[in-house]
Amino acid sequence: MSPEQRVAIANFFEAVQQLEVLKVIRSSRFLGDLGEFLCADSLGIALVDELRLPGHDGTHEGKRVQVKFNNSVAGNNINVGNPEHYDELIVVLGPKSKLREADHKPDEFRFYRFSSEAVKQWRGPSQGYYCAKLTIRNCANKAVL
Repeated sequence: MSPEQRVAIANFFEAVQQLEVLKVIRSSRFLGDLGEFLCADSLGIALVDELRLPGHDGTHEGKRVQVKFNNSVAGNNINVGNPEHYDELIVVLGPKSKLREADHKPDEFRFYRFSSEAVKQWRGPSQGYYCAKLTIRNCANKAVL
């Protein structure tokens, strides 16, 4: 490991510690926690206290909400879990996500909201449910942060 890599890793963990103090990060799932925080802060999602609750991450207006965050430059699809366990799905795309739209600015996050009924139509060949780029592009309920 180079000295620069060592410093960058140390800086990363210092940033994680600060984000924990600020209650942005709640577990070791940094990116998932970031997506949940953004939804809570921007959309008013009430996050559940149980960090490993199966099926949903919070509630909003009486609905169980599942949050998925993607900032991967490589992945084409997002596994969105089982829609039987939530009422609404919010997909958060970061500025580096391969799934982002053409007009997605380098410093913004985008929120895409789907009903569980819509998600049930996305069943893939491996019996899972996946959100793809075309689904993102065709989403009617989206917001920008």
